[in-house]
Amino acid sequence: MDMEGLPKTAIHYIITEKLKMCKICAKLLSKVLTHEHKGLRLANSQEMLNHFTSDPSFLKRVVTRNESLMLQYDPETKRQGAEWYTRNSP
Repeated sequence: MDMEGLPKTAIHYIITEKLKMCKICAKLLSKVLTHEHKGLRLANSQEMLNHFTSDPSFLKRVVTRNESLMLQYDPETKRQGAEWYTRNSP
């Protein structure tokens, strides 16, 4: 479907009503994590820091699989940090 020339309201309708998606502020996502998940993230981060401390070239061998966990920039507004999710998303 070619969306060039469609009004923003039509595109918004397609995304929200037809695709059943909504925007969620990325800053709020970390609050959804359980205490167990937060503990696991902390433990993993500390382990990575220990590896890096003992071998500074360690980061050259790290492969990430989900870059959405880290923002590559600091969003200036909530709107810039929002992401689209389906209504069934966790």
